[in-house]
Amino acid sequence: MRRSLFAVFAAALASGFVLASALAGSSFTDAAGDATGNAPDITAVQVSNDNGGQILFDVTVSNLTPESALFLPIDIDKNATTGDNGDEYALEWYSSATAADNGWTIERWDGTNWVHPDSHPTMRGSLTATGVEFSINASDLGGTSGFAIYVGTARYAADEMVGFDRAPDGVAKWTYDLTKPTSPPATANPAPTVVKPVFGAIVTIPAKPVAGKRFTYGIKVTRSDTGAPLTKGTMVCDPSIMGRVLPHAEQFKQGVAAMTFLVPRTAKGRQLRIKVKIVSGNQSTTKVVTYKVS
Repeated sequence: MRRSLFAVFAAALASGFVLASALAGSSFTDAAGDATGNAPDITAVQVSNDNGGQILFDVTVSNLTPESALFLPIDIDKNATTGDNGDEYALEWYSSATAADNGWTIERWDGTNWVHPDSHPTMRGSLTATGVEFSINASDLGGTSGFAIYVGTARYAADEMVGFDRAPDGVAKWTYDLTKPTSPPATANPAPTVVKPVFGAIVTIPAKPVAGKRFTYGIKVTRSDTGAPLTKGTMVCDPSIMGRVLPHAEQFKQGVAAMTFLVPRTAKGRQLRIKVKIVSGNQSTTKVVTYKVS
């Protein structure tokens, strides 16, 4: 049955064909009632694919009764000069009065003849409520990323073809490009928060440094981003008189930088210089204050 139908189509294709493009997942339509000789009438073809390259052909066709057939040739490279009149594969459905002859098959053009390739779990054909459905993976079709197709039907009487339908009409073919898997948009890593130490209120005990007495200096440190107390960081401090650093104890805790030291008895009337530096990550802030020793 197959070769007699293909002979009819081959004659038309010999004069060339036109590709009619469509987006993946689109529907192709054919006029109803244009089949000849009581052949099955094709009215629509839907083609789609998933991210794994599984391709679905859903053909809407009526009157696919015994002694008729449906053919879906596939031109896997959209090149009319390769394959058999451009076609490298063909999916086929037969409705026969003999139950053993019913069902679907796939054929591949080997350069000389149409042969049956190895069957894979990714290949199937079945009847639906509205026609025929074929499913096959792109890897079963030579790894194609886009192809050209048409669909044909035939009515047989005594093994002779007495009617047919072709979609699209004439010599055109529909083309289809597989949709590629879509990756979720990359989630941009948020820019790290830059926290700069910010100095605030100063507390001293006593209010002014006195020669021979202990002096405590404290200053609040907050975060530049939230204004909350800065709880992480390191402290460097240098209390000095006339360039000489005084022995001292220091502490940075819960947002307060503090130091305590003994003011030399000989420092009366001199200038006390206090330098405080807070380092947080790669950010730092320095403050310098001076007091006259009483």
